[in-house]
Amino acid sequence: EGLFNTPSGKFEFSSSKIELAFKALAKKEGSVLRAIDKWGLNVIGGDVALTHYEGTDTVDNQYPLQLMPYGLINLSGGRIPNPPYLYKTILDDQLLKKDSFVEINPETARKYHLSKGDLIVIESRTGNLKARVNLFEGARPGVIFIPLGFGHTGFDDYHQDKGVNPHDIIAGQRDPLSRQPVWWGTGVKIRKA
Repeated sequence: EGLFNTPSGKFEFSSSKIELAFKALAKKEGSVLRAIDKWGLNVIGGDVALTHYEGTDTVDNQYPLQLMPYGLINLSGGRIPNPPYLYKTILDDQLLKKDSFVEINPETARKYHLSKGDLIVIESRTGNLKARVNLFEGARPGVIFIPLGFGHTGFDDYHQDKGVNPHDIIAGQRDPLSRQPVWWGTGVKIRKA
């Protein structure tokens, strides 16, 4: 007790730049509540500048799962093509022939009657793609993890038609606090192909 001399009694990380920007906005708007509303925040009774999570509105009843793209350490994942020799380091549960795999928690897979290797359609508001299921206990339930670095349509035979590109179905949105682009909150639904 008393170790953290903060209102919550825990570590509290705050951004002075966000605090200054918010105070200026609140002054301009004439009230803190109007400033919170203008920024589209959900902070209730808390400090806007404290580290907190502001969820996105793309996960809902129609698209109940969250898409989480992630980079593979052995691939570039960006606009630059992967050197062909790197494809030899890819595991069979990441890419098999031309099929990408997504990581799904077994609990989520049971809910959708999926087994390892099943081909599924992942659909967002902006499109859909097909991938195979890899069951992974470390995946958070309700989240579909999909690797970046596949799905190139250009370059050469080493790069074309290998897996899918999650950027094809990511919904464009911004983090309400930082206003930076967010690519990990896209709501999706899945079904067997």
